[in-house]
Amino acid sequence: MRYVGVRTIKARFCEYINSLDEAGIVIITNNGEPKAMLVPFTHREQKCLIRLDENGLTEAIVNHMVEHHK
Repeated sequence: MRYVGVRTIKARFCEYINSLDEAGIVIITNNGEPKAMLVPFTHREQKCLIRLDENGLTEAIVNHMVEHHK
């Protein structure tokens, strides 16, 4: 797990995305306070997401998550 500031993640986002499989979770901080997290999908999770998307459920799940965090 790595901690990285907002400015750094903004400047090097592609690099962090491409390294998720090797590096694992990235905690994004703002002024030293954790604000968000990048988490790599496992192969199994990728397959599940594809199946959900094929059935039109991905958008419903994301909408539910957004509503839950308000």
